[in-house]
Parts: sequence; C-alpha cells; structure tokens
Amino acid sequence: MTFDPVEDEQGTIGLPIVKVHIPSRGFVGYLQLLALRPVIPSGTVVHFKKTGNETFELFPTAKIGSDKDKGLDLGGQFSAKVLKYDPTTDDEWDFHVTILDGKYAGQSGWMLSLGASGDDGTPIDQFSEAVISDERKN
Repeated sequence: MTFDPVEDEQGTIGLPIVKVHIPSRGFVGYLQLLALRPVIPSGTVVHFKKTGNETFELFPTAKIGSDKDKGLDLGGQFSAKVLKYDPTTDDEWDFHVTILDGKYAGQSGWMLSLGASGDDGTPIDQFSEAVISDERKN
C-alpha cells in the first residue's frame, strides 16, 4: 500500500493505492484500496445502525428482484452473524446472515453488506486504512 498526500487526495480525504500481483495471470496493476473487499469469514458478528434514511432489508433469496424487491424491514439497529459473504456478483445480495436480535431474531436471509460494521465501528466491507481522513493525513 502507498499513500501520497498530494497524488492520492480526493477532496478532504486520502485514498491510498495498492499494488495487485496475480502471478497465475501474469497481472500486475494498481487500484484504490477502497476498491478491494476483505474476506469476511462465516461466523463473524456484524452490527448495523441506521444513519440517515437508509433501510436494512432481509430477503429470502440472493437473487435481486426474485422476491419482488420486498424484504423484511429490519429496523434501525441490529446485529447479525455472517453465513456467507460474496461481493463478486452484481445482480445478487452479497451478505447471507442470521439476525441475532430485534423483531426478526433467528431469521436468516440475504441483504447488502453496505452499512455493516465490526465491533470497532469500522465498515466491515472495506479495509481500515482505505479512507484516510484529514486528521490522519497530517
């Protein structure tokens, strides 16, 4: 990972870049760390807390649109256990979870990982150093 405060700054934040090397494909390239998704192991507990007017919904299948886009509204704050995380598909929900608390505790289904955080409050679907705030840049 590299970070140049002049070159890698966008507005008020810094976006470090990483070198990606895939030997089996003979590939070497660079991209923003924010574009990489970490592995989220099965069994990981994640937390959701509403900010703004977002909604968290749980769907019975991974396929977007297969259930008429109507899921269970999970409310403003809850925890879930990860069953599977697959950020590689564009036309499916990426997070298979079991809800741990609230009205739908015990229910399992699919949802977006966006908005999930770990115990430390860091978004679960990005690396902790992917976005560098003004305080860290100095």
